[in-house]
Amino acid sequence: MGARPSRLVETALELLVGQIHEVWDTGKNVALMLLLDIFGAFDTVDATRLLDVLRQRHIPMWIVRWVRAFMTDRTTTLVV
Repeated sequence: MGARPSRLVETALELLVGQIHEVWDTGKNVALMLLLDIFGAFDTVDATRLLDVLRQRHIPMWIVRWVRAFMTDRTTTLVV
């Protein structure tokens, strides 16, 4: 969904949460998620604003702290 017109973070989160609940409701209790941001799709995101929006949306603080840690001086090496 990233960087596509008319696709909001909220839409992606709603879809993700819905899928997780659907898996949980089956009784199998397993959900797997793999997210990749290979080439700077979010390098223009204002981290302070993003964190404020997450708090306003009542996202659990452990997730807000994880996002903050992830966005701070982070580099990644991907080997496939």
